[in-house]
Amino acid sequence: MRINVRALGVAATMPVAAMAQPFPGSAVEPGAFYAQGYAQVEYIDSEDGFLDSEFLFGSVASVGFAPRDDAAFSLGFDLTFDGYIVDDGSVSAEFASILFSTPLGLVSAGAPRDALDDYIDKPLFGQSVAADASLILADRSTTTLVAFLLDETPLGVRYDGGTGELSYGFSVHEFDEVDATTASAAVRYQVGDLALSLGVDYLDDEFGTETGLHASAFLDYGTVGGTILYDRAALADQEFVQISGFYRPFDRAKLEVGYLDIEDAADGWAVNGLYDVTEDIYVNLGYVDIADTGTFGLGLGLRF
Repeated sequence: MRINVRALGVAATMPVAAMAQPFPGSAVEPGAFYAQGYAQVEYIDSEDGFLDSEFLFGSVASVGFAPRDDAAFSLGFDLTFDGYIVDDGSVSAEFASILFSTPLGLVSAGAPRDALDDYIDKPLFGQSVAADASLILADRSTTTLVAFLLDETPLGVRYDGGTGELSYGFSVHEFDEVDATTASAAVRYQVGDLALSLGVDYLDDEFGTETGLHASAFLDYGTVGGTILYDRAALADQEFVQISGFYRPFDRAKLEVGYLDIEDAADGWAVNGLYDVTEDIYVNLGYVDIADTGTFGLGLGLRF
C-alpha cells in the first residue's frame, strides 16, 4: 500500500510536536571528534491548550568524527538527532552516515542529514521549542519532514564543497515506504558578520513532482543582529516569512523580537529574553502568539 506524502504533509501543520553535520565553512575542526547543536527542555502554558503536555523537549544535535582535510582520503562519521519529545510520545528523525574527505570535497553516504537543513539559517521562533514544533512544515527540508511523518530513516548520499567564503551542498534520499525520492541543493555565502543562503528541494513520488524554495539572511554584528527567512515548502503551497532581531544589552543577555507570516493561514509575533548561565547553558523566558493563540514558555537549554 502506498501512502500519499502530500496528504501526510497536511498533518504537519498541526502542533504535533536546527548546525549539525560538518561541511566546509562550519566550525567543526577537521580530524577531531565533535558535538554540536542544541537541546532545550521547555515548560509551556498555552491559552488554548496548544499542546497536551506542559513540558516539551526539542533538539537538533550531531556527534561524530570529522575527516582530516590534509590527506587525499580520510574517513569520519556523523550521527544526528532532530526532533521533539512530549509526555505521550515523540516526533523525530535520526540520521547516520560515513564521511569521506576527498580532494573534491566531503562525501556522506548511508543516511546523511539533508544538506538544506545545514545551510539555511532557521532560528527558533521566540527561542521556543513549542513554536518550532507548530511550524514544523515551514522550517525543515522535505527529507526531514517525511522522515518525521513516517518514522523512517531514508538512505541517501550527500556532497559538500566550498571555496573561500562560499560553501555548497547537495543531497539525495530514497524512501521505501512511500516510494519517494527527495533531493536538495543549497549554497551559503559568508562575508564578515553576514551570511546569505539559498536552497531548493525536490520531491518525486507516484503523485508527481514538487519543488520548494528556501532563503535566509543572517547578521550578527555583536550587539545587534537578526535573521530574515523565506520558505515555500515542497509539501505545502504556502509562502512562509519569518523576521527576527536581537539586542545584547551585555555579554550574557539577549533580547529578541520576531514576526512571521504564513500565506493565507496565520501570522504571529514573539518576544523573549535569553540569559547565558555559562558559555554552554542558557535560560529563556518568552511569549509567542501564533494565529491568536498565545503561549508562555520557560526554557532551559544546552548549546554545544
